[in-house]
Amino acid sequence: MPELIVYLGLDGSGRAEAAGRAAAAGGLALAHTREEALRFLRYGLSCALDAPDMKARGRRDLVERAKACGARTLAVLTARPLGECVRRAPERVEEIQAQYRAFCPPQPFEGWDEIALTYPDAPARRDIADLFFGRDGLVFQSQDNPFHAHSIGLHCIYTARELARARPDDQALWLAGLLHDVGKATTKAFLDSHGLPSPTAHFYGHECASAYETLFLRFPAAVPEAERLRVSAMVAWHMVPYFFRLSRTRERYLRFWGEAFLRDMEDLDRADRAAQR
Repeated sequence: MPELIVYLGLDGSGRAEAAGRAAAAGGLALAHTREEALRFLRYGLSCALDAPDMKARGRRDLVERAKACGARTLAVLTARPLGECVRRAPERVEEIQAQYRAFCPPQPFEGWDEIALTYPDAPARRDIADLFFGRDGLVFQSQDNPFHAHSIGLHCIYTARELARARPDDQALWLAGLLHDVGKATTKAFLDSHGLPSPTAHFYGHECASAYETLFLRFPAAVPEAERLRVSAMVAWHMVPYFFRLSRTRERYLRFWGEAFLRDMEDLDRADRAAQR
């Protein structure tokens, strides 16, 4: 049975190097596009695919097509902090920033046989209490936006409280609520969607930035490491239910996510809205 190993991550994260090493060590073909990878699989050849910009739906399509070739599929996400990625690849800073603001971790509902999260360097986990209450803590950072009555940090805390009340047995969901807007600190800008000056702060891509930051935080003992990618995914997708006012949009995501993840996202959305006031 051929195997497809897809390497995901920001430029500078060690993704490309990991794909190259895996190909060399395992005698795998090295692909740089989906079609190239599928050609190898059709000939029964295992391959490693370096895929920096592949989105969730594209990954699911690739997995389905790979399985049609009889292949086993593995996603490997390599993670380094944003600043370290930029330091290692300064010539690609714009691409790295775009990848950061579009980040979405691989999930089982995409169809993978296995998913691995790897850190090329031993991660220095940041303490969540320090993130919220330390110097320049999120609790003290205004959103400067009329849709939010609270600071970034207080809004996150109130969202987690709402989820603890609604889903008392799912601490990972509470944590997703606590972390769902932490990326606003790195994406805040007084610019509108056209890049023009705005009196109101905007946070374009904050959900994806928040999801990436969860990879480098020290989780409480009640949430096991095995839940890290689920927490990150809930954070990455938390804006989507806003568009469920159109029933066919909800139906489309029900088919993509499945019932369990859809319920998580709708509960997170309700808590997020309740915490705005």
